[in-house]
Amino acid sequence: MPVSEDTIGMGMPSALRKRTAQSAEAKQKIAEATVSATSAAKGGDDVKQPPMIGQPRNVSMTDAARIIAQAEEDEDRPEETPNEPVKEPTFKVTLKTTQAATDEIDKEGATEEVPISFEGKKVFAVDGFSFSVLPEAKFQGFHDKEVKKFFEKWGIRFHISKYRFHEQYDPSLKSSFMRDLFTSEAFQKNARRAGRKGLSNPVQSMEGKITKVDAEDLNATVTNMGFFDRIEENGILGASGKIRGCFEDIIDDVSCNSLLRQALLNEDHEQYDIFDDDERKELIFRLFRHMVIGGGTMCQYEDYLKPYLDTCKLLYKDLISVCRNSSTGQVDVKTHAYQINEVDGITLFPLEHGLNTCFVCIDSLRKYVTYYYAAWPGNSW
Repeated sequence: MPVSEDTIGMGMPSALRKRTAQSAEAKQKIAEATVSATSAAKGGDDVKQPPMIGQPRNVSMTDAARIIAQAEEDEDRPEETPNEPVKEPTFKVTLKTTQAATDEIDKEGATEEVPISFEGKKVFAVDGFSFSVLPEAKFQGFHDKEVKKFFEKWGIRFHISKYRFHEQYDPSLKSSFMRDLFTSEAFQKNARRAGRKGLSNPVQSMEGKITKVDAEDLNATVTNMGFFDRIEENGILGASGKIRGCFEDIIDDVSCNSLLRQALLNEDHEQYDIFDDDERKELIFRLFRHMVIGGGTMCQYEDYLKPYLDTCKLLYKDLISVCRNSSTGQVDVKTHAYQINEVDGITLFPLEHGLNTCFVCIDSLRKYVTYYYAAWPGNSW
């Protein structure tokens, strides 16, 4: 098929077309010269000349040989791939989701679904992540009046805040994301931690020369409170839903005087295995354990399981974002969750203890990150 001279990146390359034309002309010139020489050698006999191909240009024998060699070399070369304009990656997402979990988690009432539809380019953080605080962020669970009363009763003092980022997040960027978050001006001025040993009240800023953040990957796959049905199924509750007591064991300075606490903390107890290792890395398990154990010796624990489950459900909704998969109809959690254990450059927790709690939950669709902090107080606030 003929190709226009103005066509770029399609068909035969323009340089190759030019050399091919020159080769044809050179071959014609050589043929003419050969005919003339043969005619002269035979005494001027009439010799039928080959047909002309267009109007030949004056080409020397040396140039003709060079052009023919170049053309033959080009003919042996693999055909070049046509140049096509590079398309920048784009994405389009249309989903119905809620900041709170859907009815899969909240079975007692419908949650408001917020439709989201957006289209644009994925912007990866080449030069790092940038953050801005969301001072008006609402946490319906953590700021619920009943939840606040329970936290006072359980001896939990906490801080929670939310931030917006503008780049595309991927779990492979965890280290740089955490470093950029903890060193950002918005985070250092607004996030809080406990000040000194013996005081768990998070009132101190995060300002400091932070160089590294130790972030443990957590699972965030649970979408149904049936995750905790095993507590009743394994005889930890009585017939009325009351938590069964037991002989007291002290595990990591915590009084384990119920089967529930034994199941959560005591590796040597028979009830410990009702949750396997992967399940113990679920965000909702860490949150539930955080409430049941509470804040050290100041915790006034509950006799019944229901207050713990109800509170855990409310708080879990504040930390995760979910959407319904249009293909499967299932609810998927769209949050990347991490437990922060240590931060080089500042003292994150006044006391080293396995029950220190610091969650960073990243909503990669909305580009929000939520920070939750509660230090283990030991034997004193």
